[in-house]
Amino acid sequence: MDPVIVSALTILALSQPTTVAYINDHHVAIVQKAVPNGAWGLYDPRARMISLSPVTNDPAVLATILAHEGQHAVDIGTTLTTNRAGCEATENRAYASALQTWQAIEAGPDAPALDTPKDREFAWYIDATALLAPYMAHAECAPFPV
Repeated sequence: MDPVIVSALTILALSQPTTVAYINDHHVAIVQKAVPNGAWGLYDPRARMISLSPVTNDPAVLATILAHEGQHAVDIGTTLTTNRAGCEATENRAYASALQTWQAIEAGPDAPALDTPKDREFAWYIDATALLAPYMAHAECAPFPV
């Protein structure tokens, strides 16, 4: 496994150990590759694979994306998300998981330097999710039946 992804999983394990355990126990693959629509990450339940956008190699940023996508892996693996309410619930949990992870990282001794504009954009985005998560979840889940 890529050393940057290993570092990101190590960071994630500090705030979300059950998510990391699920990823390991259920053999969820993690790769860095282009993700559609400018997204930072994507969980594909059929392939049991988390794709992380290659726009950053900062392990702290990747850990936060893994928190979000890993929460999807847990939720989809343990519940059915077949309607809009279920989709919104899992999106809200995923945003909360990412925010909790990011706040733990920011408060810790190894806070990221945020050297690149993309990393700074991500920091702004993840901090904004505290307010915007319900709206973002609603928009992402619009294709699901009510």
